[in-house]
Amino acid sequence: EMYKRAGFNDALGQWSDDIKKAMKRIERRLGSQRHKQVSDIFDKALNIQKQSGSLDAYKEWVEFLLVEYYDPMYDYQIEKRAEQVQFRGSSEEVIAHLAKFGALRT
Repeated sequence: EMYKRAGFNDALGQWSDDIKKAMKRIERRLGSQRHKQVSDIFDKALNIQKQSGSLDAYKEWVEFLLVEYYDPMYDYQIEKRAEQVQFRGSSEEVIAHLAKFGALRT
């Protein structure tokens, strides 16, 4: 919809090209096999959208990216900064921990 409002004649084509370029930028981190998998999943979802208008097939594509790229990247970043982490817990546990040091008013 945003691409249509921006005036692209082939909004879906432009959007899919942009998505493919974005996935190409993370290919090195994904590895060629997983990049091919995610690209195939995206192409399948795009074809389904073109045929039926359904967006449901993109759920598999998003899940793949979350599990195979974003979750590992998040874990890596957390591990990289492990020495900076002073405390971990639920939101309630964090509030209680901070309250011990007078950092929060409870």
